[in-house]
Amino acid sequence: MTPPMQAAQWAAMPPAIWLASAAGPDRHDVVVRWGWDPGWLASLPCGVRWDAVRMDEAPGLAVLAALRSTDALPVLGPVLHHRGAGHVYWLVSIEADGPADWREIDPTCVLFGAGSHLALPTLDPELPQECPEQWIHRPRVVGTLTPPSLLRAGVEAAR
Repeated sequence: MTPPMQAAQWAAMPPAIWLASAAGPDRHDVVVRWGWDPGWLASLPCGVRWDAVRMDEAPGLAVLAALRSTDALPVLGPVLHHRGAGHVYWLVSIEADGPADWREIDPTCVLFGAGSHLALPTLDPELPQECPEQWIHRPRVVGTLTPPSLLRAGVEAAR
């Protein structure tokens, strides 16, 4: 399937189904469990549909605020704030030419790629407010992922 066709297919999906699709054959079980318990965290593999970049809370929130104030807003993917751990996770496109060394960009950044898993709540907006994990940015179009080059530029500009 070509990337434009795949993007169109993802855009028509409910957000929870798109996110759970990273679980492969277990995606249905993930969506059903989220329906019963929206605060449940699914262990989803990175490097399948997306990679993730973890940042410390303060710089992660500052980068999000800065990028939201630019014309980059339409290309920002989901961003998760884990208040209890003090981290912000960005879902980013998988880099075709291999992942960047994020620690060279900022020593507090960690890339979660193939072989890594993240515990994620549903992308649906009904997430209970008492959950320590909250999506602080949901893209307008399902399937949108932050381009790693844009996030790198945001991190470098925030330093």
